[in-house]
Amino acid sequence: MISGKYNGALGTGSNNPIGGRAAFTGLISSFMKTTINLSSYAGQSVTIRFRFASDDNTAPAGGGWFVDDIVLYTEPVVTIKSNLFNASSVLQSTAETNTQITQASACVPVTVTTQPPATINTCAGGNVNISVVAAGTSPAYQWQVNTGSGFVNVPVAAPYTGGTSSTLTITGITALMNGYQYRCVLSNTCTVAFNSGTGNLGCWIHRQYNCTTGKQYYLYRG
Repeated sequence: MISGKYNGALGTGSNNPIGGRAAFTGLISSFMKTTINLSSYAGQSVTIRFRFASDDNTAPAGGGWFVDDIVLYTEPVVTIKSNLFNASSVLQSTAETNTQITQASACVPVTVTTQPPATINTCAGGNVNISVVAAGTSPAYQWQVNTGSGFVNVPVAAPYTGGTSSTLTITGITALMNGYQYRCVLSNTCTVAFNSGTGNLGCWIHRQYNCTTGKQYYLYRG
């Protein structure tokens, strides 16, 4: 038995034919699960039986012996057996631990289904969202920015939020950010990190009209 082992022994009085044997005894308020390692019987035909014995004492109201579901299954396990000896090297007890070997969930490599836009036009003082859409198992995202000296991870600070999500938000864009480049590094447990396409930020400076009208007489910083 690995778990849910016998909790006592059968009484030896009242002509109990199997008295003294290890058994489940006493009262249990709910069902308990017992796990038994049958690996030593692998490849053999076996018969499993349950033996019940009692003395002639009066059983409590509602008493009885019940067996619920019985499940037989095969699975890979690692078995560790521990022996406890006293100072005289006499075996006192043994314990067996079985660890189930489970198969890891299948990992689907990350692929990009929608790249960030190659050109990202906005207005000075405005906000913009840059997104990448990826497929695969639990993609990891890391947005990067190139301000002219190579790509580095976006700071975890204003004006950036969502630097490790599928959408990078830039708030309060300034004219000095014109020409900045953005990309996302994607990976997961079965995919080596790779870069998405690059988006180039263009920052418009409004001279006379509302920037959202899209009039052609805006000045471009760059």
